[in-house]
Amino acid sequence: MKKSLAELQQPLTPSLKDPQPRYDFAVGAIQQGKYQEAVNELLQIVRTNRQWNDDAARQLLLKIFDALGPEHEITRLGRKSLANALF
Repeated sequence: MKKSLAELQQPLTPSLKDPQPRYDFAVGAIQQGKYQEAVNELLQIVRTNRQWNDDAARQLLLKIFDALGPEHEITRLGRKSLANALF
């Protein structure tokens, strides 16, 4: 059975070490059109464990940015945050 977004969000704490719950929440958020929430969690993964799952969080971020387009506020701010996290 598919979990609700609230259920996916339950384990997300600042001290959470495992990136998988954050990634799962991000996927659920995307499915519900909550792109900012997804971007926030994916950026957290990039900041703490960039190479996790063959760079899956960064790759999903780029797909979100492509889907929203370069002029969307989430894309503009998200790309800046991603650059700061990577460099």
